[in-house]
Amino acid sequence: MDAKDAEIARLREELDKAQHEVDEVLESTKDIEIQLEQDIALAEQQLQKARRRNDDLVYDLTKYKERFAQAQNDHEKEVSAIQRELKITKKSYLEVRDRLREEESKHDDLERQERIVTTSYQDLENKYHAALEKNAVLESELEGAETSSVECQRLKDEVRDLEAELTVKG
Repeated sequence: MDAKDAEIARLREELDKAQHEVDEVLESTKDIEIQLEQDIALAEQQLQKARRRNDDLVYDLTKYKERFAQAQNDHEKEVSAIQRELKITKKSYLEVRDRLREEESKHDDLERQERIVTTSYQDLENKYHAALEKNAVLESELEGAETSSVECQRLKDEVRDLEAELTVKG
């Protein structure tokens, strides 16, 4: 029985040793499990924090998209308004430019007419002075001859006509 008792004692010792190892493994497993639970809790907290941050970022992104869309809409309206204003301004510019050309053309025509009138006036004035000189010569000759009287009257009539014409044109 000694051999059996020794075998039993050895087996008990092995069993105790195995139980001790199992207890150590269980203790180690409990520590690992506690650590894993803490890691899981921390990971869940970080996940919740990340989700909240993600929700905040999604909210911010939505707001930025709305603001961008509004800004883009406002920009498009402003560009359209500026384009309309530019079109109106260009039309006005073209009208003013055309009117200016017409006025410049009228001005040139008036200057041409003024030159013509001035030239005509100078011609008439020269004719008038020539007629006056001629009249003076004729009047001096009239003193010397009775026959020149008729001619003198005719020249006076001519002078009167020229003066009337000058008055009408002047």
